[in-house]
Amino acid sequence: MSVLNPSTLRRLQKLPQIATAWEGDRRVLASVSIAELDRPPELIVWADASEGTVRATELVSAEAGSEALVRCLLQAMEQPHSQFPPGRPQKVVVRDRQAQLFLRGALQDLEIVVDYAPQLPLLDDVYESLQKYVTARQPQLPNGFEQPLQRAARALWQEAPWELLADHQILRVELEGWETPVLHVSLLGLLGQEYGVLMYRSLESLRRFRSRLGGRLSAQQRQEAYLQQDCLFMTYEQAAEADEEDEPVELTSLPSAEITPSFGQLHPLEGARAFLGEEEAQTVLLTLEALQRFFRLRRRDLARRDFPALSGRYRIPMVQGGEVTVKVSTQPQLAEELYQMAGSAEVEEVEADGPVLSDDLLPEGAIYSLGMLPWKVVEFLVNAPANPPAARRTRADGLPTILVQTSRPKARLLIEALRRGGGPTGFGFNPGMDLLTRTRYELAVLRTGDGQLHLFGEFEQDDPQHLRARRQWNERCRKTGGRCGLVIAQGVTGAARGNPDMKDLLALFEVQTLSPDELGLGVLNLMPDLG
Repeated sequence: MSVLNPSTLRRLQKLPQIATAWEGDRRVLASVSIAELDRPPELIVWADASEGTVRATELVSAEAGSEALVRCLLQAMEQPHSQFPPGRPQKVVVRDRQAQLFLRGALQDLEIVVDYAPQLPLLDDVYESLQKYVTARQPQLPNGFEQPLQRAARALWQEAPWELLADHQILRVELEGWETPVLHVSLLGLLGQEYGVLMYRSLESLRRFRSRLGGRLSAQQRQEAYLQQDCLFMTYEQAAEADEEDEPVELTSLPSAEITPSFGQLHPLEGARAFLGEEEAQTVLLTLEALQRFFRLRRRDLARRDFPALSGRYRIPMVQGGEVTVKVSTQPQLAEELYQMAGSAEVEEVEADGPVLSDDLLPEGAIYSLGMLPWKVVEFLVNAPANPPAARRTRADGLPTILVQTSRPKARLLIEALRRGGGPTGFGFNPGMDLLTRTRYELAVLRTGDGQLHLFGEFEQDDPQHLRARRQWNERCRKTGGRCGLVIAQGVTGAARGNPDMKDLLALFEVQTLSPDELGLGVLNLMPDLG
């Protein structure tokens, strides 16, 4: 348990002790949320029960431990709200047994009694008042902007721009005659985790945020990095909560009528707020309208090339009347800079007791299967008629391959990630077991040139279909001298799902097969979650 250091104790002991009891607690306020945080924050309050006044408050993440309760209490003693003098209470009361025990240990040399009470009437009133304030606070959008912004957000949803661009492929939006004349727009959604638009008010904020994400960050540090951004945002959510018995629904499969956009802003001094002022709302509306036109008119160009230099200029009407000229441009050089920044992120060190198997390379929603490519297809994909050697062609009917099929943007990102890692150099199957169900698996593992091992899929070892595929795989690999291929294909959501056409095959990497001993992972056990 953390304890106060001697100098802090001496400083607190010098404070006059007040003949009063303070109540302390931490609770979640309904309707309060912070963008990018998985769980809503909690508000700590310390109040003087005899005076009926609040001495200190602090907003903390839900993951913060009991130390946060002590920090706020010390603030209530030494730096209370301006109308109160510093001082130590004779007693503090909390309604959580674990917090009581922690406070007793932390305050043991301050002559403060720590009591427990199941109910704290004063704090009940304080939190109720705060909840009423939160509920009655400023609406998310100003009058006259809700319908236009909802309409613009849904129109952009139908264009699905994240199918074309990744979050590092930044668009420049210039608003003629505007107080914030330039925005740098990042699209969320390519990874299938969150969909929306981030509109940075400065390029410095964007670069600073991306550079911070490049290092190793704890969950708390990552949350703080998000809150340091200077941007407007719009994110999409499902309009209504699905019943618990319903199957989970992929957000992109929903029509725009079943999508709810949310708006707000992030700023280092304000943190996050889930509402927009009138000028901010107009800025977001102009940006969304311009983006929708840009993607509708330039979709074919963006789909044909990685990230071409394109621009478009549009006259967008304002809610209050008049028009603003908005220019949208791609920024290929900035995209390359951010891509390199992400690529130079610190690689996790390999543990001393063996190699580390990562599972973050295969895109979400991708499918994979074992199969074979005829030699003519292999020659076409590698553009090398003399390859493969004739001996292999006579012994085997084709190259044994593992096929990964995903969407086109995710396939391109996967290919880039593989090349950034030195390219695939080996592929093999490693044994695994679910200790809870006793199910045996074969884990498909890929090794890249930087020595990293990546989980590419898992197959039930006793599945009859997999057993047949593995027998064919082993026989073909024997005939090719242990050579096999990794094929990256697009078209996972179309008619070619599971059976891509030639035009869907985007890359072929030929690698050497690896035995479990060469992978060096041993039997991997899926441990049951007993928490």
